[in-house]
Amino acid sequence: AKRRAGGARGGAALLRVLDRRLSLYPTSLEEDEDALRMYREQVERAVARIRELEEADGDAGTTTEDDDVADTKRELTVARRAALATALRAREKRALAATRASIAGDAGGDIFIWADGVPPGGGNAAADGKDEL
Repeated sequence: AKRRAGGARGGAALLRVLDRRLSLYPTSLEEDEDALRMYREQVERAVARIRELEEADGDAGTTTEDDDVADTKRELTVARRAALATALRAREKRALAATRASIAGDAGGDIFIWADGVPPGGGNAAADGKDEL
């Protein structure tokens, strides 16, 4: 009974920490996914533009063309970095939300049950495919 009470208190504390962590993000997961699509489109456009500039016939190697390629490569680098940062942030949010759902749902809010991987009804959460992490 003592372990059960401690597990419930620990579960409640961890749920508060996870809720707090999720609330500190300035954007929602949906907003991050929309931004990620936008950044990926920017990357695709920049890559296509670089190919177009590099394959252009005629005055190849002019200063203007070289400047255009350099500017587009800079834009590509910025878009790739933004896409990576956004993808990592979205991945972290999904992991935190999945952990929260697992503790609150599968483990019934008991941190010891969650940590042991045994759902309240018995059995093995990992074998049942319910262990998200």
